Amino acid sequence: MVETENASISAILAWMGRGEREQLKVLNQINQAVNREVKKASDLDLYGQPEYWSLPRQINGKLYGDCEDYALEKRRQLVAAGVPASALSLAVAVTARGESHAVLMVSLKSGDWVLDNLTPWATPWEDLNYRWVQRQVPGTALWTSLA
Repeated sequence: MVETENASISAILAWMGRGEREQLKVLNQINQAVNREVKKASDLDLYGQPEYWSLPRQINGKLYGDCEDYALEKRRQLVAAGVPASALSLAVAVTARGESHAVLMVSLKSGDWVLDNLTPWATPWEDLNYRWVQRQVPGTALWTSLA
């Protein structure tokens, strides 16, 4: 257990020591990898429920999920890469098409960046044409309304 904790602390310190350009490179790599690896599938098709938040579901060696599943997998991979969980939060928005959509937000010194399954690049949250509805309070299980 202590070895795992020391590895986590080392990874977090390494993350904090990187410049923002290097941090964005890691965010983009993980965002693009997850977007490539996970195939779109609705919760209704996967779980028989209209909404079910989980990591992507593996079926016959392939990963499937909807927007929040992509976001949760990105969160899992970023924490494993040393990004502090306190810098990560999930958010729910309404897209320009009027669809409810979940993304992962990452707080950097320059502001909050969105990792989204609809785009390959980390994007400043204010640059997206979304109406933000809710956001997880970073580092907690609590949510706050943004509307």
